Amino acid sequence: MMPSATFEFRSWPRSAQVIGSVLLAVLAVTALFLVVNGLVEKFGSISPLSSAINAFWFEPLALLLSWALLVVLCARIFHGFLLLVFLYVSFMLINIQMTQIFGTVLSPYDLKYAFQLLLAKEVLYSFWHLLLLTLVVAGWLLYRISKAPANQWIKRHRLKLIAIFVVTLVSVHALRDEVTGLFRQQFNMKGQSVPLIFSEYQGFLFSFYYQLLKQQPIKLPPGYGDQAIRDIINQHPSDAVDDSAVKPHVIIFFIEGFADPWAMDIKTTRDPIPNFRSMQAESIHGDVLSPELGGKSANPEFELLTGMSMRFVPDGSIPYIDHLHQPVPSVVRVLQQHGYHATAMHVASLAFFNYRKAYALLGFDEVMTLYGQAGVAMDPINRFPSESALVAAIIDKTTQADSPQFIFSFPNSTHGLWDYDHYLDSSLDVVDVALEGGQNHLKTYINAIHAADQAIGELIDHYRQADHPAVILVLGDHQPGLPEFRQEAAVKLLQKLDPGFTFDNRKALRRAIRTKALKADNEFYLLNHQVPYFIWSNQATAPQRINTSMNFLPSLLLDTVAVPKPPFYELLDALRDRFPAVGRTLPGAEERDALLMDYEMIQYDVLHGNNHYMDLTDPDR
Repeated sequence: MMPSATFEFRSWPRSAQVIGSVLLAVLAVTALFLVVNGLVEKFGSISPLSSAINAFWFEPLALLLSWALLVVLCARIFHGFLLLVFLYVSFMLINIQMTQIFGTVLSPYDLKYAFQLLLAKEVLYSFWHLLLLTLVVAGWLLYRISKAPANQWIKRHRLKLIAIFVVTLVSVHALRDEVTGLFRQQFNMKGQSVPLIFSEYQGFLFSFYYQLLKQQPIKLPPGYGDQAIRDIINQHPSDAVDDSAVKPHVIIFFIEGFADPWAMDIKTTRDPIPNFRSMQAESIHGDVLSPELGGKSANPEFELLTGMSMRFVPDGSIPYIDHLHQPVPSVVRVLQQHGYHATAMHVASLAFFNYRKAYALLGFDEVMTLYGQAGVAMDPINRFPSESALVAAIIDKTTQADSPQFIFSFPNSTHGLWDYDHYLDSSLDVVDVALEGGQNHLKTYINAIHAADQAIGELIDHYRQADHPAVILVLGDHQPGLPEFRQEAAVKLLQKLDPGFTFDNRKALRRAIRTKALKADNEFYLLNHQVPYFIWSNQATAPQRINTSMNFLPSLLLDTVAVPKPPFYELLDALRDRFPAVGRTLPGAEERDALLMDYEMIQYDVLHGNNHYMDLTDPDR
């Protein structure tokens, strides 16, 4: 008999076995990265391979570390890899859905808020079949793992291996500033202003871990204490204002994903928002900097209703859930102190974003939604009550009231996905679309905001003819999550940087974004975060253009209503005189202006501190 030609792996020297195992593991995770991301690029709307800069190195590394952890936890190498495949495929599918719906990617904070989505029936109904399939596959995998024999060496040393992982993770977390700083110094980490682009460049799983490392705790401002808050209050006393006149109704019409396509150089067959544009011409108006892009509407809402800034909370957080635990200053409370009845009026589920608790802490008297009410007119695809239905409810509320009303309303029919065909036969269309694919989605979006614009016309027409004075603020919460909308913004910036810039296809455009647009990173951020607004009154108001940020709009609104402003909003006025807008990137991180530091201290006090400000300015709250 011929001797066996097989060469068993176990007969190799120990060092060769280790090196061989590592190489096989690297090949396995690299193959997983290439196959999954190749399929995602072919059938999805994102480009994790053709756009990759560091992803070919970073993503396999992230997968390898994840696999090692799973192997230690389940003590089975092959089944650990199967579990990795399942989790990574699920992770990338979630990213595809998020880019389609919100125009952004999965972040560490999103895991924390996932339960919020399950509380909303309209979301659960849309994805129940995918959730069920995921649970079935996960259950089968866990069953197979429980029946498979464990690796005896790993089983014997599992506690030691877990201890090594824990110590390593704790050490990396403690040195997170140094670790992330090292990556920024040694590698091209551009693109962080647009999470989707950053993930395409660096790898989706790596970017997820990188964002996890970047999260920072809330730091105690230097000098914080009762006396420091008193000093700030004394420096910004309330101005005397004659508020003896009839108080106007105050209405905020805060439209989901509402932005001006023309401002982004998107050409259309006719004006999609003619009512909005005509009202800007006779109102205080301009562009407002939103802290978000494509989603997390609660964050621009937080800035709008309180005057506080997302600049001073960790990236990815949602203050309504993470930071709002005690009464805080708000435009709601200011108006209440002058006799207003305050109502929050939605058309979607109130299960999102901890709304009911947050609205109570903001001071609302009444919180309601038209969602699920019988006989309410719905949007064209029957998802939410229409904008016109919401306008009718607002009018009904103010008509029946004996006291001045403050109504914060949030229409939602403009929400993505924009993949339905209701508007495809509309004569309102986009022209000269530079990017292949997505034209129907963009057409649906501009027709959806056109429907919202018609409701704006109905709202203004009613109060223009009403005897009771009214002040109405209309604006979007953030730009839509459409890739076409955001990439048009990139074209606008590239043409500003180089007036002769042209491109033949999407690949050429992406290359230009990487090599040119991201060098003007902050300007690209601003282009992606500006939305239009106007503050209109049925009393005489001089038109004025004021470009600002979402957190400064409360003080502008209170000026138009002509009520005395508490010290916090006087501070905002002083700060706006210094900086037209304050956001995550404006002014620069190196700016340590005294007013900006006072602003941060007040926000720390009311969100995380002892709430001295509210005790001193609103003791009877």
